[in-house]
Amino acid sequence: GTCAVNHLADTTTCGDDGDECTNQDYCDGGGSCGDAGFVAVATSCGDGATECSGQDACDGLGTCEVNHLADTTTCSDDDPLTYADQCNAGVCEGSSAAPVPAASVPLRMLLVALLIGTAAATFRRRRPRPTG
Repeated sequence: GTCAVNHLADTTTCGDDGDECTNQDYCDGGGSCGDAGFVAVATSCGDGATECSGQDACDGLGTCEVNHLADTTTCSDDDPLTYADQCNAGVCEGSSAAPVPAASVPLRMLLVALLIGTAAATFRRRRPRPTG
C-alpha cells in the first residue's frame, strides 16, 4: 500500500481522508496504514441548522446524515412578495401566487351577481316595446 514504500514515517497520511465523519488514517512506520476509525455518533457535520434543517450529524459509520424538516413544514423565506412559504428538501421556498382570502370569495360572487343583475335590468328597460 501507500505506507510500504521505504516504510514511511508514522505521521504520513494514508487511507481515510479525515473528512467530517472519518478520522484521518496514518502510516504506522512498519509499512501498514493504521485505521483510525470514524468520528463519534451525533458529532456535528455538514451545514448548520436553518429554519428547514436541523444540525446534520455523523452516523458513526463515516457518513454525515442530513437532518431536514419534513417537506411542507411552514417557514418564512423573509420575502414579502411570496406566500405560503414551506420547507422543501431543507430549503424554505415561497409561492409567488397571492392567496385569495376565503371571506372575499362570497363577496366577489355577490358583486358579480349584482353587476349581472344591473346589466340585465338595464337591457330590459332599453328594449323597444311591441306596439299593438
